[in-house]
Amino acid sequence: MAPGHAVSSQSAHYDVMLVEIWYHQSMDADDVLAKIEPRVGSEALAHAWYKSKPLTGFDGKTAMQLVEAGKAQQVIDYIDGIDAGVYA
Repeated sequence: MAPGHAVSSQSAHYDVMLVEIWYHQSMDADDVLAKIEPRVGSEALAHAWYKSKPLTGFDGKTAMQLVEAGKAQQVIDYIDGIDAGVYA
């Protein structure tokens, strides 16, 4: 294997990791609202859920509080968990 090829492979892997980190860090309220709206039935209900519903396992914090703390991905994962029956 040529030395340049190994660097390219490592570089490609590093680039993929950076994209994944960027994607998770760039999630925000809009992503959470888009994820929950189909489950609650309307934009108004999604906003109400986002602002006022304490989430199980997050010390009584709402989705809004978690997103403001930079934890939008955890909220998305929580919603996915509901869909999978984890928090039923």
